[in-house]
Amino acid sequence: MVKQSLCILLTSVIVALSNGQTCITQTTTITPAQVNTIYSSLDQTITDGPGDTDGDVAAAIVRLAFHDAAGFNRNTADTLGVDGCVDMTKGGNAGLQDTLDLLDTTWQPFCSIISKADFWVLAAKVAVEKTSQVQNYNLPILFGRASASSCLVPEANRLPSAEDSLAGEMNRVMVGQMGLTEAESIALLGAHTLGRTETINSGYEGPWVQNTGVFDNDYFREIAQVPWTRDFDQATAKTTWLRGARMRRQGGMGMGGGGGGGPRPEIMLNVDMSLVYDRANFIGGTNRVVCGPAVNQNGLVNNPACGVDSGRFQVVQGFLGQNGNTNFHTAFAAAFKSMTEVGQTALFAAADPDTTTVVPDTTASPIMSPTASPTMSPTASPTMSPTASPTMSPTASPTMSPTTVASDTTTVDPDTTNVDPHTTTAEPETDQPTTTRPARPTRPARPTQPPRGGKGGRPRGPRRN
Repeated sequence: MVKQSLCILLTSVIVALSNGQTCITQTTTITPAQVNTIYSSLDQTITDGPGDTDGDVAAAIVRLAFHDAAGFNRNTADTLGVDGCVDMTKGGNAGLQDTLDLLDTTWQPFCSIISKADFWVLAAKVAVEKTSQVQNYNLPILFGRASASSCLVPEANRLPSAEDSLAGEMNRVMVGQMGLTEAESIALLGAHTLGRTETINSGYEGPWVQNTGVFDNDYFREIAQVPWTRDFDQATAKTTWLRGARMRRQGGMGMGGGGGGGPRPEIMLNVDMSLVYDRANFIGGTNRVVCGPAVNQNGLVNNPACGVDSGRFQVVQGFLGQNGNTNFHTAFAAAFKSMTEVGQTALFAAADPDTTTVVPDTTASPIMSPTASPTMSPTASPTMSPTASPTMSPTASPTMSPTTVASDTTTVDPDTTNVDPHTTTAEPETDQPTTTRPARPTRPARPTQPPRGGKGGRPRGPRRN
């Protein structure tokens, strides 16, 4: 298995180099547009993937994401966790190799943009959202995870055993090691509504629900609303719960018969049953036991077979009834976020590059600039002609000399468009060729006085919006 994983890794590197790109090990930045492009590619992979019948591809991707996260143990010093790597030497990961290969091929065109660790999380997000059949259903995720090339787990197994209950194995892993809450653990188990389990991978055979291609609350309704019969296989020491008050038919295919090409009967495992029923009544036993239903068309059953676990059943009840599916989707989204962020400290959201620029301050009065007053040009004030005011002789205002104006004109031109609004405002006072009022020859001009604009005051600066 180790050699096989190394060969896959080397193949990935060769493919990436042949495409002229270098695959990154940690995402440092990613834009929403890039995420959308990768999302579309994953959507096609899941929808059109090989062997994609009854939600099998989507289910396998979600299973891979959980097994990746379950490598995290907050009680140890190693850095295992959500790192785009699973220990294929462990039996609990059996059957994931095809999924690894499928995702690796899909990742290659984007491996210079997104790390494999982030890619796996995004793939699980797409798998759940697309199979939910709920418009705009969203699993919020962050980016920035680092990928690992090796992830050998030092313990015998960090993954939970399905033979025990939620209070046993699942709490050991999901609460004790990963740091999730029990309510989050229950919501995450709702992913069993997708796909099926196979004997070759886990020793169990069959789907949890009939409609295995839809991510909904059917899993919880099945556990609580129908009776289940325990079937213990002496040869494999595996416990399977069969839907209804019946036993396995001998000579059939897989658990519960199912031969002849018909639909495979639904099953539950001990860990599933413990979400509703009291584990003390069925864990560790081998005899025939019927548990449930805990809920029927009339509401709660007073004394269901096997009793109920009041704490966990209260969580499950929130996923039943008229708003059950919405409640489940909401709870799963929050639990999925927690699961994919275990052990992470520096994640970030997809965002466009910062394009903020410093805008120059244009609110200062234009009279502070030498070029702020275009009225110093001969064409700016036609009433300043020698015939309009005899006192404005060249000696009275040396700044009006032709040589001075010619020098200023080249400086003023670029700014003329910026101060047009002020020039237009001043025109009613300065541009009056039809006036009959004579000029006052006794008042000398003030060459040092700045031109006046607006309504008798200084030229106005640009208006603030």
